[in-house]
Amino acid sequence: MRILVATNFHPVPPVDGMQLHLYAVLAELKQRHDILLISPRPTKSSVDDLELAKLCSDHVEYDLTYEQPLFSRALTELRTFVTGRSRVVDFLLRSSLRDAVLRAVETFKPDVIHLQSGAVAALAPIDGIATVAAPLDADDLNAAARIGAAGSSTARWKARREAARFRRFEAEAYARSDELIVVTQRDADVLRGLNAALRPTIIPNGIDTIKFSPATDGTAGSAIVFHGAMDYEPNVDAVQFLVRDILPIVRQRHPDAQVVLAGRNPNAAVRELSAPNVRVTGALDSVVPVIQQAAVYVCPMRVGSGIKNKLLEAMACGAPIVATPLATAGIGIERGVHALVEDGAGSIASAISDILDDADLRTRLGRAARELAELRSWSRCAEEFERVYAAASGLAR
Repeated sequence: MRILVATNFHPVPPVDGMQLHLYAVLAELKQRHDILLISPRPTKSSVDDLELAKLCSDHVEYDLTYEQPLFSRALTELRTFVTGRSRVVDFLLRSSLRDAVLRAVETFKPDVIHLQSGAVAALAPIDGIATVAAPLDADDLNAAARIGAAGSSTARWKARREAARFRRFEAEAYARSDELIVVTQRDADVLRGLNAALRPTIIPNGIDTIKFSPATDGTAGSAIVFHGAMDYEPNVDAVQFLVRDILPIVRQRHPDAQVVLAGRNPNAAVRELSAPNVRVTGALDSVVPVIQQAAVYVCPMRVGSGIKNKLLEAMACGAPIVATPLATAGIGIERGVHALVEDGAGSIASAISDILDDADLRTRLGRAARELAELRSWSRCAEEFERVYAAASGLAR
C-alpha cells in the first residue's frame, strides 16, 4: 500500500505523545508499505536521517511556524476574528502543507492519506483519495487545562474562545474524512457529542516493552515519581496537585517521603514546586532509570485527553502505580489488580502510603502492571491502522 502521511509536527525525535505515536506506528508500517511523510521543516535542530529512514521511504518538508512578530500576531487576530477560525487551523491552512500534499498526490499517487493531528484534518477531502484523520484525542478534554494555565483574565478569555473555535472545527472537519481515529472511548464519546454523525474508530496506543522494562538488579527505590513533558498543561496541573495537595497528607504517615518530577521543559509553575523533598529533574537522557527506581509511580491526572503514555511506560517498567480514573482511561487497568485507582487528594495519599508500607503489595502491583503492558504492542496498533486504511479505501468519496 502507498501511504501519504501529513502532519503539523516532526516525528523525530519522538519526545511527546503525538510524536511517539506517529514514530512507533510508522516504524511498524514501513516494514510492509511505501510511505511518504510530509512534515514541517525543523526550526531548532537537525533531523537524524537514519531515524527518519526507519519511518518512511521519502520525506517532504514544508514551512510552518507559530512564532510571529507583533504586527503578524495582530493580523492573525483580525483574520481569525473575521473568519471565526481556530488559530492553529489558520496557521496550518496558510502554510505550504496543502500545496505539498497536492503535489505528492500527483507524483506519489497514494492509496490512502493519513492526516495526523486534529488541525491537519482541515485538508480533507483530497482529490477523491481515501483520507484517515487521526487526531487521537478530543481536544476539548485538554481545553480546561489550557484555560486554567492562562495567567490573566484576557488570556483565559482568549483560551476559551480558541477552545470554542476548535470545537466547531472538530465537529465539521472530522466528518469530511473517510475514517476517524481516536485512542480511547472517552475521546470518541466527546467527539460524538459534538457531531452525532462522527463514527470514530478506537485504536489504543502500544508500548515498547523492551525499552521500558523492570530493573534487572531487583533494587527498590524510595521516591514517589511522576514523569512527562513539564510544560504540558495537564501535566502541570497533575504535579501541582501531587505536591501541594497529596504530598502533605502522605507525609503525615511518611515524613521523609520524597517526590521526583522527571521530564523536559519544566515551566515556572513546575520549577516553583522544587523543595528539599521535591526534585525537578528537567530533561534526562532517559527517564527509564527514574521510573524503575520508583517506590510508587503516581499519575494524578485531573484534566486532559487520550491514553497516558507515561502510565503505559510505568507499567512496562513494573512500577507499583497509583492513578486517577482519568489517567487509566483506555488502558484496561483493573482497579486493585494492576494499580490502585483513586480520586481526591486524601484517597490518593492513602493509597500511596499503603504501597510504601507494604513490600508485598508493591511487588504484586508491579508484576501485574508489567503483565498487562506486555499485552500491548505497536505492531498490533499498526495492524489496526491497516484495517482502517482498507475501510477508508472502500469509502473514498
